[in-house]
Amino acid sequence: MGFEEREYVRGESIPVSVSIENKGSLPMKIDDFTVSSETLQVRMIDSSGERYSGSPLSWLKREGIPVPPTKKNSILLGSGQKKTVLIDLVKIFGELGEGTYRVKATYHSGGILFVNSKVFKVKVVSAWPVYSFTPKDLFQLDAHIRTAWVNFEKNRFYLFILESSPNMPSNIWRCRRIAELEGRQEPQLSLLESSDQRYEHVLWYNQKAVTIMTVLRTQQPEFKKLMSFLQIQKIIGSPFTAEDGTLFLLILADDESGSADLFTLSPDGRTKLMKFLSLKGKLVECSVIFRRRRAYTVYMLEKEPALHYLELDLDKGEVCTKKSIALEHIKTHYTGLALSYACRNEEGERMLCAHIMAEEGGRYHSQVIDVRQGRNVSSLFFPLAEQMKPKLLDLILDPECMPHYLFQDQWGALWYQSPKEIGLRKVTADDETCPGNVVSPTLLISSPFSRHYGVYLRYIKDGSHFVYKNVETL
Repeated sequence: MGFEEREYVRGESIPVSVSIENKGSLPMKIDDFTVSSETLQVRMIDSSGERYSGSPLSWLKREGIPVPPTKKNSILLGSGQKKTVLIDLVKIFGELGEGTYRVKATYHSGGILFVNSKVFKVKVVSAWPVYSFTPKDLFQLDAHIRTAWVNFEKNRFYLFILESSPNMPSNIWRCRRIAELEGRQEPQLSLLESSDQRYEHVLWYNQKAVTIMTVLRTQQPEFKKLMSFLQIQKIIGSPFTAEDGTLFLLILADDESGSADLFTLSPDGRTKLMKFLSLKGKLVECSVIFRRRRAYTVYMLEKEPALHYLELDLDKGEVCTKKSIALEHIKTHYTGLALSYACRNEEGERMLCAHIMAEEGGRYHSQVIDVRQGRNVSSLFFPLAEQMKPKLLDLILDPECMPHYLFQDQWGALWYQSPKEIGLRKVTADDETCPGNVVSPTLLISSPFSRHYGVYLRYIKDGSHFVYKNVETL
């Protein structure tokens, strides 16, 4: 039994290695000893006396998806051979509250006790998350939810990457401590081409330079840091990491030409900057999704009633398709631009749809547009609630192309607008204000393959932990 005894902040993965060694002279046949085996059992007791029991498969019971019976296999350990399994207490039991836990692991095979560890202690201390960022993969809703967040501890800032279930957003799969940061930053996390790829990227920037961190997605994360003096006024969409480890950034450079550039960073450190578009106005809204090393982008320019769409070949830096869709002239500006490839039509075929919203006559007018066909898919109206002075914080489209909104009122309360309801619904308590003791609110949608299918609100509360609320069941 190997274990590094130290403190862990709340929500952080707690790795435990469990080993079996054949010390005999003959081969030893045992039941499957992997992270997919229920023959390994972990028991805990906290300082209040509450007991916990689980196995490496306990997380599946929280997923809300049908799980086939586990097939029992056998493995053969030769003389002197050793088998080690690395498990995560947080994945087994879920997020653990602050306190000290006494832990013990056992493993039986064929009625024989092979592992009976000594009792060891785990201390979980309070976290102080000050920032989080979740890139939304609106190409697929069944991809795991990834979040970069920053924790403040012992007068230093540390970067974590949280991976949680697409079937139940509060079900933590892994939460890795990546690196100490040089001061407080607001890092962005890249979207991934494949959920099981080796590389991902985290970056932050200011007007002078961009810091890019290449992270190897292993159990013990490795990273390479690059400091580039690339000037960025705005990142268009989210960063994107291809399966081979290439980072692609669509950026608006800090110059007077209004050019949109494609920045590429290869795994061996080579960089490339290519101009792919000249904007004829100030960029005010944009949204991007990535698929098969192509970027699909919608954007709007200031004082121009049009929705622009383009398809960009990331390897060549060339625009393959470009078109503009005229919108109605309105007195107020359009907002809430979001592009999604998760929407499906009545035949079940995917559509590339953009959402846009505007104020009209004391109410909101929401439209979902098929950008390839240039046609309106849906149109919704709901009250403005002008006395609240609502500010749109976030929105997400479900697979039926229906928009779901998160607003903040002038007093700091959060409100949810469902496409099925008339009027806003308050989703924070009276003692919760944003900004204040509520920060980084975001809407998440779970996979339609789970019984937990719905829209969830997540935010950091009291600078100590993430809160998850199911605001609508779908």
